[in-house]
Amino acid sequence: ITVPGGITAYAVDGNGENFEIDELVWRGAFVSAFLRHQRTPVSACFKAGCVQNMELLQSPDQERQLLAAVLELYAEGLAQEMQGMLASGLSEVAGDVVPDADVLLETLFHHFQE
Repeated sequence: ITVPGGITAYAVDGNGENFEIDELVWRGAFVSAFLRHQRTPVSACFKAGCVQNMELLQSPDQERQLLAAVLELYAEGLAQEMQGMLASGLSEVAGDVVPDADVLLETLFHHFQE
């Protein structure tokens, strides 16, 4: 993405290499935000200086968008890779991640169970 005035946005992989941001990267960011939002305790948000914990998914359409993004990540084989990175970060904050668990599916189940 290039913004007039000389700003260029790109993603950085695990090796520090720059690459173009495509729709799949944005979907991964959306799913990652959902996981962090659902799994981070409100008390940790306040300790980090958050003023308010807002509801991430505010309509059935946004929930459908999330499910479409999750399906695409699984179809592309990226969901498992993403979960490994997120599980370690989530366990530091939430402390409740079971090794080898499908964090994404468990979190989706918890969200839709409510």
